[in-house]
Amino acid sequence: MHSHLVGRSDERERLRSALANAPAAIVLSGPAGVGKTRLGREVCDELGNERTVVSCFASTAAGEVPFGAFARLVPAPEPGTPADPTAMLRTVAERIDSELDGAAGLLMIDDAHLLDEASVALVHHLIHATPLSVLLTVRADTRAPADIARLWANDRVETLELANLDEYDTAALVGALCGGPVAATTTSDVWQATRGNPLFVRELVLAALGDGRIRNEEGLFRLQGELRAPARLTELVRDQLRAGDPRHFDALELLALTGPVSLDAVDRADVAETAGETIDQLLQAGSVSVSGSGRRREVRLAHPLHEDALTEPMTAIHRRAMQRRAVELLRHSPGPAFRYRETMLRIESGLAVDEDMIEQAAHYALTCFDRSGAEHLVRASLETDADPSVRVELDRVLAKLLRWTGRHDAAETILERSDVAAVDESHAHAEHLIARSENLFRGLLDGAAARELLAGAKHVRWDSADAERLAAFDASLLLLEAQVDRAVPAGETIVEHGSDPAARAMAAVVVSYAQGRAGRFDRAIEAADLADHLAERHPEALSDDPTAPWIGRCLALADSGALDRCDDDLRVGPRGGVDFDRVHWQGWQELITARAEAIRGRMTTAALHAKSAALSFRDHEDRALERVAWAGVARIEGQRGDSTSAAVEAIERAGDIDPGPFRLLDCELAWAEGWVAVAEGRLSAARDTLHDAADVAGSSGQHAIALAIAHDALRIEAHPDTGGLVLRLADRVDGDLAGGRATHARAVIANDVDGYGRAAETMAGCGAHLPAAEVLAQGASLARSAGDQRLGRQLAARSVARRRDCEDALTPALRTLREPISLTRREREVASLAANGLTGPEIADRLYVSVRTVNNHLQHVYRKLGIESRSDLGPALDLTAE
Repeated sequence: MHSHLVGRSDERERLRSALANAPAAIVLSGPAGVGKTRLGREVCDELGNERTVVSCFASTAAGEVPFGAFARLVPAPEPGTPADPTAMLRTVAERIDSELDGAAGLLMIDDAHLLDEASVALVHHLIHATPLSVLLTVRADTRAPADIARLWANDRVETLELANLDEYDTAALVGALCGGPVAATTTSDVWQATRGNPLFVRELVLAALGDGRIRNEEGLFRLQGELRAPARLTELVRDQLRAGDPRHFDALELLALTGPVSLDAVDRADVAETAGETIDQLLQAGSVSVSGSGRRREVRLAHPLHEDALTEPMTAIHRRAMQRRAVELLRHSPGPAFRYRETMLRIESGLAVDEDMIEQAAHYALTCFDRSGAEHLVRASLETDADPSVRVELDRVLAKLLRWTGRHDAAETILERSDVAAVDESHAHAEHLIARSENLFRGLLDGAAARELLAGAKHVRWDSADAERLAAFDASLLLLEAQVDRAVPAGETIVEHGSDPAARAMAAVVVSYAQGRAGRFDRAIEAADLADHLAERHPEALSDDPTAPWIGRCLALADSGALDRCDDDLRVGPRGGVDFDRVHWQGWQELITARAEAIRGRMTTAALHAKSAALSFRDHEDRALERVAWAGVARIEGQRGDSTSAAVEAIERAGDIDPGPFRLLDCELAWAEGWVAVAEGRLSAARDTLHDAADVAGSSGQHAIALAIAHDALRIEAHPDTGGLVLRLADRVDGDLAGGRATHARAVIANDVDGYGRAAETMAGCGAHLPAAEVLAQGASLARSAGDQRLGRQLAARSVARRRDCEDALTPALRTLREPISLTRREREVASLAANGLTGPEIADRLYVSVRTVNNHLQHVYRKLGIESRSDLGPALDLTAE
């Protein structure tokens, strides 16, 4: 497959421009695999049409021979004649000059850092004593010979640094390699694994395409499982890391097994002589990196792929020995992440491990959503631990893991038979009750059984902290049952008056989600930030889903119309997100991105994100969220105009999923059904469906969602009754987007054409370009029907301009839009002069054309604009496109 050069337009232009001005000397520098050779060759090929280009390639083997990189240009020595290096240098230089045709020539030397001393001298001679242009590529992470390095300080030599691709260009390269749209979760996985190194991206993606781990599913290329580096890439990276001091490679192997470790631990642990000096040298070589500050500084491998390259070839005996040394290194690093990795290495290498270590490691794995690791640890502990309280706790953890992997019946069996009665601790009973109720509610979809279980525990005298946690859990069920108006005060009470950090964090998440649905966005964001703060100080507080505060915040930003702020938060991801279940939070990232892009009117992009979210939630066994994601696909496809079958298929898939007692998102399914009716041409049914959906959402306290649904009905048809509904709901919802919707409703009710324009400007200010374009189109229709053709044309022109910011959107309002009339430059010139009162002969004289030509242009203009005389020209020209 031909390699793809992506994201290098600036570097290509800079390199081409520099080499075009002969004589030039350029050093193209960058890490291995960054694309130096490819970029250099492409630019040289482009310039080859203008001059002669010769390429030479240095290598480790050629570096053992004088002028090895220029071997084909070195004359055979005369028998019995001693070699004269100076004469040979002149001869080679003359042959190069002759082959390159003097000043017009361009010499490219690849991997110049591997040149032998004689070749280095030749390069200096060519740069300083000839008119040739020279391009050198060098590895930035390799020590170059001193004479080559001196070129950097030369005024005539320009250095161009070639960095790895950023995340955006990495995604573009993955798409080019796959040959179609790629799920954002997949491009994110590739980015995390490669850090944008083009060679690594290419090798990993092609390998995954080859063995089917990346495959086309539902029109999206998605990764199934984990990325694995192919053998040839592993060998290449390992060889690069192995070059140099053996002590350095030993330290790298240890770090590959330990993961990040404390720098203090490196100093204290007896794992290598002069460990600190070794780390310094590895830092200088770019093989490791250090993050953090003060006592929290950690050292880690510089690149994610290095771990596989270092550990996969290890023999069992060598791995076991290195694991035991790694345990010693981790033992001196404080923190739960280090204890978890130490425990896993102890188990794998056969070292002793006690029950407390296993239990703590299992909880950490649970927090990080390392399901397989956590289940392995829990089952190992259950086999040895006889303490009733510990067994009850481990039963709860194992049941949670089973629920997360869709084994709900197995989870219920474990929780039902768990001997919680043997434990005389309020906390154990409360946590067991919450775990079982949650599995019944969200796993087995038996809300009645969950409620019955909770009701039976109301007579128990709980410790205050446990009572607060149970109350917070009850508030979360109220939210999921779509009782938002009850969930808000229940959650707020715990947030304001509770004393247990975990209970307050849980309640703050409920408040964030509920207030966001209710339209109190500032309070939703405030509650999300509080939950995140509490979880940072008390990691156990949100162990089920540490990313929940970030999700609540992003949802509130998107639904309020703060789309740019939402983009920023989505791009950053949740705090510590790299350690959490990325399938889960990236599914939410896709879903919220789809929501924001749909508001903007970028429908194709929004549909891809929504579909990716649906597939991610399916993989995650979260059927309720899969349902709402498919509903999102249907709602988006319904606004594309020509995607009726896609909209119908998506709504059917959503309808096939039983959410059980999880009713919060039912209104979003009805919302989507309204747009499916639009796609099918049933506009009256669509309006009725959306009205009903808005009523249902509003009656449960979801005023923000109800407003969005009702305003969609107003977008479909500018009806005063719908405007009244929008106004009533808008009074309960914060934010500029809600204000724009209210302004639109008032304009519809009052037949206020200017009001349509004001509403559109407010919406466009939020980035809601599609509603803005629709509102302007409705205003244009109203102005025309009132006889104001000029204002109608102006509003239509503004609508078309807004529509250009959208992507593949075609809704009822846009279907009525008349495109601005296009005049040629000369037609516009003639019409403008005529509108300003100039006669035909005067126009002809000014433009140096005949009167007949002027009259012909005017007749064409009249016909295009649908007018009959010059008196109509001024107003009509307002509609024409520039």
